[in-house]
Amino acid sequence: MTGKDAGVSDGGGITGHLVRNDFRTALSEADAVFISTAPMISDIDIYREQVDLTIKSGKKLFVTETLSQLLGDSCSTKGIEVLGYEDVKINPDRFTNLLSLPVPIIFVMGTGENCDKFTLELKLGKFFKSKGYHVLQYGTKPFSRMFGMKTVPRLLFEDRSVKSKI
Repeated sequence: MTGKDAGVSDGGGITGHLVRNDFRTALSEADAVFISTAPMISDIDIYREQVDLTIKSGKKLFVTETLSQLLGDSCSTKGIEVLGYEDVKINPDRFTNLLSLPVPIIFVMGTGENCDKFTLELKLGKFFKSKGYHVLQYGTKPFSRMFGMKTVPRLLFEDRSVKSKI
C-alpha cells in the first residue's frame, strides 16, 4: 500500500492522500496529526518521537486519552488536544422507567475489537444524512468527535451494573 492512494485500501474513491511508511514524510504533507495507540507498537519511545516531531513542526496534534496516559504529563503542558469519552453525571433517581421514543434508533454492536464497528457507524451516518434524515450520532471511539459525532459517556465502560448504566 505504501505510495498508493489511501482510498484504495478500502475500495473507496481516490482521496489524493498517499499511504506513507515514513512519519517525517507524512508529517510534511499533513495539516494536523492524530496519533492513537496500536497493539503492534509497544515501545512508548516511538510515540514520544512522533509527538515531539509534530510539536516541533507547529502542526495541531490530537491524541487519544489512552496515549495521553501512556505519555504522562507531557500532553497537558504542550497544547495537545486529548480526545476521550465524555464525563457525564447521571442522576439515577431521575430515570425510573424506559421512555417510548418516536424516532428510530440504530445500535451497532460487535463481537469484539477490530470488527469494523466504527467504519459501519461512519457509513450509516453518511447514508442517512445523504437521504435527508437528521442524525444524532454517538461514536464508540474516543476520537469520534473528529468525525462530527458525540462520544459515548465514559460510564458505559466502567465496571458497574447494567442497571446503573441504562
